Parts: sequence; structure tokens; C-alpha cells
Amino acid sequence: MAMTVRMIMIEEDVGGVTAHLCKQRGIQYVRLNPHQDRETVCAEIRKGFGKAHIFITSDGSMDICQIYDTFFEWRKRVQD
Repeated sequence: MAMTVRMIMIEEDVGGVTAHLCKQRGIQYVRLNPHQDRETVCAEIRKGFGKAHIFITSDGSMDICQIYDTFFEWRKRVQD
């Protein structure tokens, strides 16, 4: 099963066009609100993957720390 994850602003709703197109093509569509706290966004991502039968069993707060560390290491390499 294909899957797409999209972070959008709450105000940005284009009438469900993307959701409709994904449904027609058999793609699991997950909308995330980037204004929620990190733990909630992490839980929503896990829930979306779970709908596609992909289960993430690691600790969410540790995942967030790892993502931050990896991002800042990458940014430092790119800026140098």
C-alpha cells in the first residue's frame, strides 16, 4: 500500500482535493497539524504508518531527539 504524509496549516484546506485523489489511487493520506506539540505529531505519524501496517515500536521522545541530532549534524555539514 502506498502512503503520503503531508503537514499542512489548519487554515489550508483545498476542499479535500488531495485526500480525494489519494483515495482514488489507493494511497493512504495522512494530514498533520504542525502547530501541535512534537509528541502529538510523533503519535500521529505512528498512527498513520500503523494504518499501512507499518508499526514503529521505538520511544517517541527518543525518536524526536535523534531526528534533531541528525538534522543539526546535517545542517552543520552543509553550512561548512
